[in-house]
Amino acid sequence: MSIMKEDADLMFISFKDTNALDELQSNISSTRPVVTCLGDKWTNPQCFVFVDKQCLWEHEPLTIQEAIQIMFMSYYVFNINYPKELAGILQFIQSCMFDINVEGNKVNRRIFNDKFVPKLLKCMKEYNDYVLKWSN
Repeated sequence: MSIMKEDADLMFISFKDTNALDELQSNISSTRPVVTCLGDKWTNPQCFVFVDKQCLWEHEPLTIQEAIQIMFMSYYVFNINYPKELAGILQFIQSCMFDINVEGNKVNRRIFNDKFVPKLLKCMKEYNDYVLKWSN
């Protein structure tokens, strides 16, 4: 997320492994989709996705990959615009990883300015180059 200069802590909330799901729910203050991680978010955490302080999948913990996918899809399912603080990374996920066209864009047009576009294009190009390199 360094290209977009966005704070990953706005997308992820980490808790100690010992927290119960009820404790997680009572500690969530964000109404936007957010991934909560039990344990370190970068080393195989147990994850849950919350939207409007409600857990979307309580049956068993998700992997970080599954949680990010569900968090992203929640913006579409619940018709939520991307917050300006996460617009770049969410637009990147939309365009490169889910191959959703610009017409389906969830970025508020006031956020999508001239400074933002070159960073997004650079990130998309680097991602596409990486995929091409490893897919051959």
